[in-house]
Amino acid sequence: MKRFCAKGLIAFANVTITLIGGWFLSHVIEFWPYNMPDFLDVAIRAVLKVTGHEELANTDDIETLAILLFLIVSILFVGAVVLLCNIVVRRYLAAHNRLRS
Repeated sequence: MKRFCAKGLIAFANVTITLIGGWFLSHVIEFWPYNMPDFLDVAIRAVLKVTGHEELANTDDIETLAILLFLIVSILFVGAVVLLCNIVVRRYLAAHNRLRS
């Protein structure tokens, strides 16, 4: 039972770190002064056309969708970093336990 609770707590911590880290990273990116790249504008317009939501293809909505895309990419990036850290810690603990035995 203790292992089950510990695994649940670790999973909750990983999800929390990923979401908060992704939110923070997207806010850091959002506050940089830059113009939205043309390829991003074209890509969002293409996806809106394919999905049939061309009413969202105005400038204000595309900027909002770009910020949402930055948030999603930031969360995925931080999640990959957290996963990599988990793998490194797991391997370190496995090697450390083998040396102790």
